[in-house]
Amino acid sequence: MQVSTRVLQSDYDSQTDTLYLYSTKEKTSTSVSLGDLIIDYAPSGEVIGIEFLNATKTLPPLLLTSPKTLFKDEHALNPGVLQKIAKSRVHLDTVSSFIVITFTLEIDKKEIQAKLSLPTPTTSKQVMDILSTA
Repeated sequence: MQVSTRVLQSDYDSQTDTLYLYSTKEKTSTSVSLGDLIIDYAPSGEVIGIEFLNATKTLPPLLLTSPKTLFKDEHALNPGVLQKIAKSRVHLDTVSSFIVITFTLEIDKKEIQAKLSLPTPTTSKQVMDILSTA
């Protein structure tokens, strides 16, 4: 099992409804798309970015807590909330071929947590294997 925690920069684009959590210290060498989620990898194979497409609808099912003040309606977050992210932390646990991603978003001095388990490449060799078959 590999474990890592990173403080990531966050950017939200309200026009495309995309939330991007990323490392400013490392460059992406490979990305894997899983529906409305894109995982970015460093050359070492570590996850250094997560992009949420359709973020206002992709994030709600992942939230461990759901303060009603965050929501536009019962199925979508208020886009203005995502623009207020002050800080984000991502904790990754790698088990076999799954990544368990726990991320914390600081919004209006409150921490909102979400969790996601993904069957995804967990080593740089697995990432390269996927690219060679694509």
